[in-house]
Amino acid sequence: MLVSRSFAAAAEPPRLVILNLADLNGAKKQLDANDAALLPALSRLKRDADRALGAGPFAVTHKELTPPSGDKHDYMSLAPYWWPNPNTANGLPYIRRDGEVNPERDQTSDRKRFGDLVQSVKTLALGYFFTGREDYAVHATKLLRTWFIDNATKMNPHLR
Repeated sequence: MLVSRSFAAAAEPPRLVILNLADLNGAKKQLDANDAALLPALSRLKRDADRALGAGPFAVTHKELTPPSGDKHDYMSLAPYWWPNPNTANGLPYIRRDGEVNPERDQTSDRKRFGDLVQSVKTLALGYFFTGREDYAVHATKLLRTWFIDNATKMNPHLR
């Protein structure tokens, strides 16, 4: 079993965007010292990470509709406040309805799938960091490869 390690003394610590490495290392140190105050949080993290092991895989290609580009590998999103035009046969051009979220946003876009991917990977990564459970890291890697790397399912890397 690969045991998670503290990155506090590493020559080049990993660059984190969302979380603070010093805080993570501090919490890990407290848990290693059996700090009872953090045990409920660790228990919940383990529960969430175990649940995340069954999540996915998520892929940009798992949508029913094809984006206007014609390529299912393109990320598709809809602006939340834009609705089909009731005065035209094809609903175009969309019209803005301020404050009213179009339910098509989650039915046809990749937003929810991507959000689920991000949450699952974050939970699995934290689970791995605090427990050293290799299966958490393996599944997080699988989820990321499916969305970003595997040829059959990867998202096209552009902003068009």
